[in-house]
Amino acid sequence: MRILLSIISVAILALSNYTRSECETGNKGLLNKMFPAKVRKKSAVKKNSYPVPGKSINKMNEDELVLVLEYAKTKQDKDLAFKVYYHLLSVCQDHTKLKTYKLDLADYCYGLQDYEKAALKYEEFCLLYPGCNEAEYAEYKLILCTFYMSLEAHRDQTDTNRTISFINHFLNKAKDQKYIDEATSIFKTCRKRLLQHEVIVFEIYLKQQKFTGAQKRLEYIEKNFNDIENIEKYFQHLQKIYTLIKDPVTRPFYFTIKLEDALLDQKALAKKKITQEDVAKTVSFFVA
Repeated sequence: MRILLSIISVAILALSNYTRSECETGNKGLLNKMFPAKVRKKSAVKKNSYPVPGKSINKMNEDELVLVLEYAKTKQDKDLAFKVYYHLLSVCQDHTKLKTYKLDLADYCYGLQDYEKAALKYEEFCLLYPGCNEAEYAEYKLILCTFYMSLEAHRDQTDTNRTISFINHFLNKAKDQKYIDEATSIFKTCRKRLLQHEVIVFEIYLKQQKFTGAQKRLEYIEKNFNDIENIEKYFQHLQKIYTLIKDPVTRPFYFTIKLEDALLDQKALAKKKITQEDVAKTVSFFVA
């Protein structure tokens, strides 16, 4: 037994001396085999670890909040990011930095496609800093937000009207040609959508045979949409439909109004026109 213990002691001593000599000579082969570099590095440093551990957001200073904000964005933790943003805005005393944080918050909401919240932040920025270099950018992004929130022609057009209002204000003082061109394009889209909305209301009046309301809607279109391209053709098309539907003799069994039909030539329009055979097929379908 004593001999066995002596052999074990000698072996341990030799191993420790070998390990010490390996470290002194710079040969770390044995250590690398026992403890791979990746394992040692991973155990020593945790990647993307929370930058300010053991401290609540309410007690952090501005520099610490900026670190946590970057961490939240990296982790895509929007709840944490919003908490940090709002506290950062309350503790920041530098007006230049505060302006940057406000615009960055608006951009962050826009990146999340939270256009309602982004619109509020951009509009607030424009009201607080109307003369700054970033004001034109913020107003342009506000236009995009309300445009993306606007609904299709058959639904409520509040945001479409808001977008048009913002564009009119924006174009009076905008300088960036790229923003001007895009805002002008959005303006035309919104105006066309409002026209389509009025045509839908006009169509509903005709289907309900409320011809007085339909006539007033037609007059409203003629008066308020002169800026629309091809408005003359659209208006003439609507007038023809009104005359056709009002007369019981020429009134079709079924109809729907499409503004694009006003731009078709007579041959193409004839192909789309409802025939007596189509009416018969429709009636037989409902009877069956």
